[in-house]
Amino acid sequence: MAHLELNGTWRLTSPQRPDIDIAMTLPGDNVTALLQAELIPNPYLADNEAKVRWIEECEWHLSRQFEVDSAIYSAKQVWMTLTRVDTLATFYINGEQALQCSNMFAQQRVDIKPFLKQGSNTIRVEFARVDLEELERAKTLPFPIPSAMGNNQIPHMNLIRKTQCHSGWDWGICLMVSGIYDPIQIDAISDLWLKGFSTDQQWQVDGSVIVTVLVEVESAHHPHEVSVDLNGERQTIQTQGSGHYPCQFHIRQPQRWWPAGYGESHLYPISVCCAEQSLSRKIGLRQLHLNNQTDQRGSAMEFVVNGVPINAKGANWIPVDAMPGRECEKRYRDLLQSAVDANMNMIRVWGGGQYESDTFYNLCDELGLLVWQDMMFACSLYPSDDGFLKEVEQELRFQIPRLKEHPSIALWCGDNEVIGAIGWYDESKHNKVKYT
Repeated sequence: MAHLELNGTWRLTSPQRPDIDIAMTLPGDNVTALLQAELIPNPYLADNEAKVRWIEECEWHLSRQFEVDSAIYSAKQVWMTLTRVDTLATFYINGEQALQCSNMFAQQRVDIKPFLKQGSNTIRVEFARVDLEELERAKTLPFPIPSAMGNNQIPHMNLIRKTQCHSGWDWGICLMVSGIYDPIQIDAISDLWLKGFSTDQQWQVDGSVIVTVLVEVESAHHPHEVSVDLNGERQTIQTQGSGHYPCQFHIRQPQRWWPAGYGESHLYPISVCCAEQSLSRKIGLRQLHLNNQTDQRGSAMEFVVNGVPINAKGANWIPVDAMPGRECEKRYRDLLQSAVDANMNMIRVWGGGQYESDTFYNLCDELGLLVWQDMMFACSLYPSDDGFLKEVEQELRFQIPRLKEHPSIALWCGDNEVIGAIGWYDESKHNKVKYT
């Protein structure tokens, strides 16, 4: 399988600003690129936030050339996989529309083979104005759906699956960035595609654990041998066509993963290989449940890890920067290590921000920080039409399998203050049944 990533330098332009034609690095965002090109002042300083609001009133285009060699061009399928595309983006390859995106939190995957040619190819991404799309969507609502205008400087942010605090919050600036914040992956598939794997833990009464690894492959009906390595042991799976294939490891004396302050946060490397393809990650072996038993005083809310009640101590996590292009491992590590140094053992990913990058969750695993994971809904009410619910389902079917493998994930939470918001707005507080 041939693999290509479209990281690096692109050109950033805007039809509303023909004077702008600058370099932009992907993964990255347009505001960071404009700042690096010295076309805008630092949005964080003085009243510069107001001086850069013209950016949100423009459409933004990204473009670059890329080479397709014979190994890629001769493949049966060439899949482009994208995550964290922010937000209303249309992709063109050699002038033909290949993909439309409208959800920053969902994975996008499309076969681009029909649009490619051998040799030099052009890819262009056009980002539409989010504020205008929100207004258009609001016009089609059967009844008003209030949004967090006490925090947001742009109305109807609740109608688009984009980081809500990009339009401002009581603690942060309004910066309606656009961009792509993860690598653009291109995979040429001729026979077998090693798509991913998941794990499940079954703890035994003797303290041992059976780890089931479920490998997902896509292939023609030809046999393939897939190897899985965990804890110094190798299992071999024989595949026959597309599907999910399991194997099991019995770890008799597991080194358990513990939250910070309770023991070592031990991680086991696991790898899955077939021919020239390989996937790997680290997993933690731990038991976790929430004690919510009731007594005469009420109900408990106590996290229990490996049979030990945890005194949860932590903080609320918002995005590292209003310009996502400035996220990096060093900044994540500095902040999360600071949490551990302050004797914290839990971080809550706040629902007005974003599902965080892999770097964030990997560091939480390493540092022993439990994660209280909000879904991305905050301080607003939300549509319940089929189109909106389909978008939400798409993002959750991607995000939950992606995140559940992390031993740090302790709790899934539906939102931030949405139930309370029903009583905040005139439309809903006088008709709670309609808005519930």
